[in-house]
Amino acid sequence: MGIPADEFIRSLRQLSEKGLTMEQTADELDVELKYIEEYAKQHGIPFVTSKRKKVSLKRKKGKAKKRPSKKRKLEIEELKQMGLNKDQIEVSLKKAKEEKTSLIESAEKLGFIQAAKSSKIIADNTYFTYADIEIEKTRAVVEQKLFDFLKVINEETVRLSESLIEESKLSYEVCRILRQILKRLNFSFMIPSETLPWLRKTRRIILNEEGHLIIIYENGDVDSKLLEDYPPSIILIVFQYIIPKLGKLVKLYGEKISLRANFFKKIYQELDNLQRAFETSAEQPSEKERFRRNEIKKILSES
Repeated sequence: MGIPADEFIRSLRQLSEKGLTMEQTADELDVELKYIEEYAKQHGIPFVTSKRKKVSLKRKKGKAKKRPSKKRKLEIEELKQMGLNKDQIEVSLKKAKEEKTSLIESAEKLGFIQAAKSSKIIADNTYFTYADIEIEKTRAVVEQKLFDFLKVINEETVRLSESLIEESKLSYEVCRILRQILKRLNFSFMIPSETLPWLRKTRRIILNEEGHLIIIYENGDVDSKLLEDYPPSIILIVFQYIIPKLGKLVKLYGEKISLRANFFKKIYQELDNLQRAFETSAEQPSEKERFRRNEIKKILSES
C-alpha cells in the first residue's frame, strides 16, 4: 500500500467523519477498496453505506478498470493550468496509453501545449494592450487636469504680480504726497500702540512732519524710516488712523489761513488810506497803478 498504518487509519477516521463511503475513500486515498474494508473492520471505523452495488473483487470477465494514479492526476492538473480543454486532455491520455509515455509528452507531440501557450500569449497581449490604452487615457486625463491647474496658477501669478507692482507704486505715491502735506502743515501724529498690535512692546509711535514713522520700544530701541519704506500693510493701517484726523487738521489750517488773510486785508486797507493822504493833487497815480488798486479792492470786497 505504501502508506504508514497510523497515518492511513487517521485518514480513514477523518474521511469517515466527513460522511464519505468506502468507495469514495478508496478514490480519495488512491488505494484498493479491500484495504479500506479490512482496516475499517479491524479498527471499527464506521462508513456510510454506498448506494452503489458492491463490486466483486474478482470479476469473472477481465480486471477492474484501473483508476488514474496520483502522478497522472498531477499531469492532468498541469495541462489544465496550461489551458488545455477536456477533449484535448482525453486525446492526450489515449495517446499516452498507446505509446506508454507521460501525459505531458503526448500533449506536446500532439501540439496541444504549444497551441495553448500561443493562445495564452495572445490573450495576455490583448489584455496588456487594453490595459495600456486605459492607462494612456487615464494619464491623458490627469495631465489635462494638471495643465488646467497650472494654467490657473500662471494666470493668478500674473495677476498677483501686477497687483503687487501697482500696490507698491501707489503706496509710495501716497506717502510722498503725505510727506509734503505734513511738511507744509508742520504737524506730527502720535499713533496709539494698539494700532499695530503685532509689534513687540512699544512705548510710542510717531509720524513726524518729515514723513518718518518712528517706533520707540519699551526697551529703548528705536526704528525710524520713511513711511513708504515700511510694508504696505503697515502703511495702510497708519493711513486708516490719520486720515480722519488729517481732515480736521486741514480744516483748522484753513481757518488759520483765513484769519491771516483777514488780518492782511485790514492792514492793506489802512496802509492804502495812509498812502492816499500823502498824495497831492499834482501827483496823480498812473493808469497802471489805478488799475492795480481797483483789482485789489475788488479782491478785498469779494473776500
